[in-house]
Amino acid sequence: MSALLKNVIGIIIFSSSYILSANTYYVSPVGNDLTGTGSINSPWFTLNRAWKLIATGDTIYMRGGTYNYGKQELIGKNGSPEDLIRIFAYPGETPVLKKYGKFAGNYWPRAILRISGNYIHIKGLEICYNTQENNDAYYGLIIYNGNNNICESLNVHHNGGTGISIENNSNDNLILNCDTHHNSDPLSTIKYGNADGIGLSHVPAGMTNRVRGCRFWWNSDDGIDPFGSDSRLIIDNCWSWYNGYIPDTFLIAGDGNGFKLGKSASDMGNIILISVSRCVSYKNRTAGFHQNNLRASVELFNNTAYLNGTVGFWLNDNNKPHVIKNNISYKNESYCYLTAESELLSNTFFINNKINPE
Repeated sequence: MSALLKNVIGIIIFSSSYILSANTYYVSPVGNDLTGTGSINSPWFTLNRAWKLIATGDTIYMRGGTYNYGKQELIGKNGSPEDLIRIFAYPGETPVLKKYGKFAGNYWPRAILRISGNYIHIKGLEICYNTQENNDAYYGLIIYNGNNNICESLNVHHNGGTGISIENNSNDNLILNCDTHHNSDPLSTIKYGNADGIGLSHVPAGMTNRVRGCRFWWNSDDGIDPFGSDSRLIIDNCWSWYNGYIPDTFLIAGDGNGFKLGKSASDMGNIILISVSRCVSYKNRTAGFHQNNLRASVELFNNTAYLNGTVGFWLNDNNKPHVIKNNISYKNESYCYLTAESELLSNTFFINNKINPE
């Protein structure tokens, strides 16, 4: 037998044994953490129970129905670039994760689902009704010190704080095709000021996260908000509308920017920190796209701001050189403002105290 053939056979045997070693577990609203085995016919109830046995390459299927959950914490377990840990809705079914009991007596973060691990892929879940019990923020899902994770096709709504939040030392996470809506925090010290659709909070320099194909609406503060972060953020193909109001009304609530781009914690110079492309911001209470004291440059390609309550594009802070190409501002209430240092090409709007065209 040739050396090449021996190597090929060895690879096949190794790959087959690895695939066979990966496990599939099941949880169900009618499962039992004490008597269940994690099989499809004898599922567990909580993700916390399944997490005790999970390993690289394993899959957890969540059966459809409503899970009245205490805090579910996915901590200390990691997949790999080749073999992610997967938590998926069972095909054709919708698992709905809702808060059970009180979270106020528990330690921060008060989220239904927390990820503090690497290479975890969550798909197809509905996470909702983690309403406020005090003036703290009550998240739907938080990624805290988590890297290389994917949150896909999630429906996160009616929580008492930001729907999906990425925080602290979290790098290379992707939020993909998710809906975050009707998140509102009436009990906060600054009422309605801590419930964004997606937030990126205090993520340090040198890290990059991505938001792609997502929709944010009826959130009481902003659609998306990277407040206090010095990290790279790439936003693509997202829609943001009706933010800054008490949900399902047009009563004034929080800031109300469709895409808030700051503020940063530090002055990052003239590097491009945030990129926004092919996004639509419609009828938000204030700005369509707002720099919000980001001390860095941004690039915006092929975006549209329409019927927002103040400006379509506010990119006039700190004399930064932005790159603004192929954007449209139409029928917003007020002006667009850009720095004189910015590079402008093929935009359809006036700037610097000239009113938007009708």
